[in-house]
Amino acid sequence: MRTVKRKSVELNGGKWRAVERLAAEFACDKQRQLEHYQEGMNFAAADGWRERRDDLKLSDYHRRIALPVHMSDLAVKDAFETEEKYWAAIAKEIDVSGREWNRAQKGYGRWLLSEPQRFSQLILGRAPISEQFELRVSERKQVQNYLRRRARKLIGRRPQVRLARSFVLDETLYRVFETETGEWVAISCLARGQRLVIPLKGRGEIKGNLRVVLVPEKRSVELHLPFEVKARKAAGEEVVALDVGVTEVFADDAGNIYGEGMGAALKEASGALNEKGKKRNKLQALAKKYRRQGKAAKAHKLGRYNLGRKKQKARQQRIRARIANEVNRSFNQVIEERKPAVIVVEKLNLRGPAQSKELSRRVSYWHRRTLKERIEFKASAAGCRREQVNPAYSSQTCPACGYLSKANRKGDRFQCVKCGHAGHADVIAAINQKTRVNDPMITLYTPKEIVRKILVERYESRLEHRNAPSQDGKIRTVTVPGPTLERGGASEIKSRVNQRAKLPVANKQKRQRKV
Repeated sequence: MRTVKRKSVELNGGKWRAVERLAAEFACDKQRQLEHYQEGMNFAAADGWRERRDDLKLSDYHRRIALPVHMSDLAVKDAFETEEKYWAAIAKEIDVSGREWNRAQKGYGRWLLSEPQRFSQLILGRAPISEQFELRVSERKQVQNYLRRRARKLIGRRPQVRLARSFVLDETLYRVFETETGEWVAISCLARGQRLVIPLKGRGEIKGNLRVVLVPEKRSVELHLPFEVKARKAAGEEVVALDVGVTEVFADDAGNIYGEGMGAALKEASGALNEKGKKRNKLQALAKKYRRQGKAAKAHKLGRYNLGRKKQKARQQRIRARIANEVNRSFNQVIEERKPAVIVVEKLNLRGPAQSKELSRRVSYWHRRTLKERIEFKASAAGCRREQVNPAYSSQTCPACGYLSKANRKGDRFQCVKCGHAGHADVIAAINQKTRVNDPMITLYTPKEIVRKILVERYESRLEHRNAPSQDGKIRTVTVPGPTLERGGASEIKSRVNQRAKLPVANKQKRQRKV
């Protein structure tokens, strides 16, 4: 399912104020319904949103609000679906496949996570019990307590309506018509028996439920329409692993780099953001100084004419659009060249502490939601299956000998300190992620510490296997590409390290001679 946007022209003052009032009333009504579902066990006990709708119609609720009755019904539905998505998103982050439970316990855990209402009942009240799983009380409690502990770490603030920027309409609340000047949509408004006519840009089919989104910067609206994408059959049968980078968009397991212009775009955006932020901070400090001195008018003018956000938002939108276009082009290139049947990507979670403020600013411009949505949409449109894997230590582990060390990676360069295997760090990460698709021990939700322990144990077991004598009494040896410590590569690797260490000193001596 894809969302198609239809934009309107700039609205006059009267129409814009009418749309704003409609969005404000819809937001207030939705917030009331959210508060109802978040009170006690109302959401867990509800059979659906229609139950709440019917209860409101039997009361005098609609007489006390300005919103049309049918639009209020859609606010109830929107609130119920918002609460449903909230619990479903939390349940999606919990995995029970890697637990040391029996088969019935794992089945019971998946059953609790399968429905948002059932999962919310487990967290907020008494856990539901299914007769299809034969479990002792202690085994059932073990599953319930684990899910509650994991949920406490993931649960944040409950959903709320913070901005009145959108409302929902169905086919009974709008009408589309065309004239010689273009296409128009007439929507129901707060005035009884009247409709608000909005001119649209371009032409196209509009049907089904739609969401009207306000764009205050342009004083216009967007119609968000659901559009079903027909899935195609994959052109090839290859499994392709992609690693997301900062200097480029993707690197695949075959050594290809896609979207090398991403690094320059992020660097330019980061520099502009930092420079503009410093200037705005100085002006804000000056405005505060004027207010303390009693120069309110001067501070107001400074805030109005020098600290506005209209141009700032427009600049950020242009940068994000540039980055989104780079992602689209890169993904299209992957599909065209590799023709994958399965696309393996890391779990796209770029949050957390960065190595520097500069890197943090660059990563902040990665539109996380857009990146996830683009990969999901492009993969489904191309008929590819998307698999997520655990990215822990994937760029620090040698794919040749399995040695894990932070010293293996220096920036975008990877070179194993044990066997000398070298390559691009993101390509190495993609190779390692490809091997984790069917790894039964390293799952998507395996903790980072456990992943490290597994990788270290595997490397040590390889060494034991290599050094163990065979039946004929000879020592087995395992070869790896590149110079190794065992094959006399120690001196070569050591010389490379020494050359890199002496390089800055040599450059310094050259500069001194020039002076």
